[in-house]
Amino acid sequence: DRLARYLERFGATPSIHEVHAKHHRITDLPPGTSVAHDVATSNNSLAFLWGKGHIEKVASDLVHLKPGMLVAALHAELNYDDQRKALHAVPPEDGKAVLATNCAQTSLTFPDLERVVISGYVRHETLDEEGIRSLVIRDISRAVYLQQRGRVGRTQEGTCVYHGAPLEELAAEVPAETQHASLEEPILRLLAAGKIH
Repeated sequence: DRLARYLERFGATPSIHEVHAKHHRITDLPPGTSVAHDVATSNNSLAFLWGKGHIEKVASDLVHLKPGMLVAALHAELNYDDQRKALHAVPPEDGKAVLATNCAQTSLTFPDLERVVISGYVRHETLDEEGIRSLVIRDISRAVYLQQRGRVGRTQEGTCVYHGAPLEELAAEVPAETQHASLEEPILRLLAAGKIH
């Protein structure tokens, strides 16, 4: 309703549609010895990891824990065809694991997903007081936890295993990107396009 009223101020006449979906039960399980262990003990898992290096480490561990499991990476630097493989590959007899960054936490439904494993960490770009950019690994927020947990339980009942800090210690929301990332690139693009002076 708020979005519709906002758009009406610009002359739009939006209509609101309600879409009802069945929710399946999600059972929270205590974490095992490692993220890789919790992925390996399910036939069709999605694990949220903090970056490519973490994905490679867990993939290497899975080769030893469950050699026949199909392991697919999913992150923003992959090309479209490789991303589709991660989303649509049919699991072999020993199961399938998608190891993803937070790029997979919204707008995706994984068919037959049985388990989501949440590392509890994400990599963020930050700026220090002197304007120097760096990538840091930090705790996810409770909102991100709920997004990631919500990938399972969409098509069938599922389980969630969380490895991060206690939920009550997490920030409620992720700070807006403008509060922790450099604005140089978008400002230079606007200047080049003549949109600002």
